[in-house]
Amino acid sequence: MRTGENIFKRKDGRWEARYHKGRTASGKLLYGFCYGKTYSEAKAQMERAKQEYAETAHTVSSAAQASFEDCCDAWLQMNQPRLHASTYVKYQTVLEKHIKPYFGSCYPHEIQSPSVSAFSQYLLNERKLAPKTAKDILLILHSILKYVQKQFPGKTEPIDIIYPK
Repeated sequence: MRTGENIFKRKDGRWEARYHKGRTASGKLLYGFCYGKTYSEAKAQMERAKQEYAETAHTVSSAAQASFEDCCDAWLQMNQPRLHASTYVKYQTVLEKHIKPYFGSCYPHEIQSPSVSAFSQYLLNERKLAPKTAKDILLILHSILKYVQKQFPGKTEPIDIIYPK
């Protein structure tokens, strides 16, 4: 095995090439795997897979044109495996009843601190929600905004959220 290539011979006689695909939301590395009968075959497959992945990653990064509603759906789908069914339903309800109707047609880079403050006031004054309920909704919104910042670095700014007491 050459240093730094992550290509090695397996016990079954095949060659395995491993490459970085990206990171999870928690920062853990994700790997892709390619196999071949020879070292050069595994390396060629790895190079093709890396190139294909780079092309699709480029289209995903240009997907910053996606609406905030799409980002909400992606965030919910990403978190679904780690959530209890009841929590998933609660998040889905909060998204459908409160967050998507208010921010759904916006683009992620258009959401700034003043619009989040206006949303907070909207929840408290116009929707007449309890401060605890408004805080729960804002916590979900904050989690989605952090997800968007990780997915599209440099496209969005950090947002300060003032939670109701």
